Amino acid sequence: QDVPRPPPSQPRSSKRGPFCPVMVLFYDPNQNMFRVAFSYKYTVAEMVVCKSEFWLFCSMHLASVVVFRTMGQHEQRSNILYLPWGLLGIVVSLTTFFLLFYTNHCFHRYMQLYGYTRDLLMKLVELVQELRIRIPNAERQARIAGARRTTMRYAVLSIYLFFFFMSRREVSDTEFSLLHNSGILREVEMNWLKRYPGSCHSIVLDWLLGVAGLALQSQRNKYLRNFAAIAAGIRQEQIQVEDAVNLPLPYQYFQIMNLMLFTNFSMWAYGMGMYDSWIASFIFVCSLLIFLGMKELSACLSDPFGDDAVDFPLNRWIEESWRAAHFFLESDCPDVTMDPRNFEDAPPLWQGKSDMNVYLDMEEMEQAWE
Repeated sequence: QDVPRPPPSQPRSSKRGPFCPVMVLFYDPNQNMFRVAFSYKYTVAEMVVCKSEFWLFCSMHLASVVVFRTMGQHEQRSNILYLPWGLLGIVVSLTTFFLLFYTNHCFHRYMQLYGYTRDLLMKLVELVQELRIRIPNAERQARIAGARRTTMRYAVLSIYLFFFFMSRREVSDTEFSLLHNSGILREVEMNWLKRYPGSCHSIVLDWLLGVAGLALQSQRNKYLRNFAAIAAGIRQEQIQVEDAVNLPLPYQYFQIMNLMLFTNFSMWAYGMGMYDSWIASFIFVCSLLIFLGMKELSACLSDPFGDDAVDFPLNRWIEESWRAAHFFLESDCPDVTMDPRNFEDAPPLWQGKSDMNVYLDMEEMEQAWE
C-alpha cells in the first residue's frame, strides 16, 4: 500500500515539544552589544535562574552580608573570620581550567553527534537513489511500487524509533501510537515491535531488506547486497551515535569539578559578603551566573536528544529528509531529458579561457610540463 506523504511544512512555533527544540538561533553579529549582553530569552540566564543551587548560593551570600554588617567588622584583617583573597587564586584557576575542559569536551561531542545524525539522515536519500536505479518503472506494477515505498517507510520508521529510544532510552506506548496515527507504523507491526522496545529500530532494518528483496525479484542476488550495505550504514551510524552518548567524561572528573565549583562559590559568597559595598554583591551574582551558565550549557550539549533549547531539531530534520526522499521516489524524469537527440549536439561545458588564467598562465604551465 501507498505510504502517507510527509506532513506539510508549518511555520516554526515558539512552543517546544518532543524533538522540536530551537538549537540554532540566527543572529546578527553586528547588532548592539548591550542588547545581546542583557537579553534573557534562550540564554544561560534562563537556564540558571530556574536552578535551586543559584538561589542557594545567593542566600549564602546574603547571610554573609547581613552577618558582617551586623558585626560591623568589614574587611578587618585582624578579624579571625577574614578571608584573604590571595588564598582563592589557586582554587579559582583550577576551577576555571576544569570547567573549560569539560565545556570543550561536551561541545566536541556535540559536533560529533551532529555529524553522525546528519549522516544517518542522508542514508534515506542514498536508499531512494538505489531504489530508483535498481527498480525502475516500478509504478507500472502496483505490487513492486508498494514494495519500493514500503522499503522507504521502514527506513524512516527505523530512524524515528532510534531517536525516540535515544531521547528516553525506551520507546513508550505513546510514541508507538504517535507513529501509528501518522501512518508510518501499521498496527500489526506495532504489536510485534512492542515485544522488543530496546532493539525495534534494528528489527525494522531487517524488514527493509526483506521487502527490498521482493521488489528486486529476479535481480535479488545481484543487487540486494547494495541495499544491505545501506542498511548496514544506517545501523553503523546509529551505533556511533549510541556509543558517543554512552561515553561521557568519567563520573570521577564530573564529581571533582562539581566539588571545586561548590568550594569556589561558597568562598565567593562568604568572602564578597565582607565588603561594605553593593558592588561586591553585583560581581558575585554575575560571576555565579557565568560559571553556573557554562556548567548548565555543557550539560545540555552533552546530550542533544531532547527538548532543550540547544538540542537537535530532529522532527524538522527527519521531515526534511522524508520530504526529499518522497520527492525523489515519486517523481520521474521528463521524457525530453531521455531523448538521445539531446545528446548528439551537446556543446562542451568549457569554452575559451578559464578564469584561472587570471592567476596562472596555462600555456606556460603546459610548456613547462612538456
